[in-house]
Amino acid sequence: MFLRPRFVASLVLALGITPLAALPARAGGAVLKRAASNIICAPFDAALAPVVAGTTMVENLKTIGDSDAVRYFYPPFGYIWLTGVQLGASVLRGLSGALEFPIGVALLPFDFETPPLFDPAERGEALVDQDLPPVHFKIGIDYTSPPS
Repeated sequence: MFLRPRFVASLVLALGITPLAALPARAGGAVLKRAASNIICAPFDAALAPVVAGTTMVENLKTIGDSDAVRYFYPPFGYIWLTGVQLGASVLRGLSGALEFPIGVALLPFDFETPPLFDPAERGEALVDQDLPPVHFKIGIDYTSPPS
């Protein structure tokens, strides 16, 4: 009995795919969710950088017992510095999301997660922190203060 090449190829393909259909779903989407959150929320962090820098400065001036000279001369320069740090951190957050996105897509069928590339976005305090099913909407992160 002679088998046609197309029939043989179809049979091999069907037999090769059949075991895959019986695999349980083990989707581990935490990396993809984190990457999407970082990509989506990084521009909001950049826009809120002046607000976060101001609130951080006010909290630091209340809690740290500096001299009056420091309290009067530090704020203008500190505000500019903190705003720049917040802007830079938001750019790093967006870049880490862009780097983690293909990894998250590749790991989606597996039950394996990687640690975050940019940890301050995960552990920092934020102005808005809502964990929604598709993304963790966390904006206005204070990248300069340790989490409480």
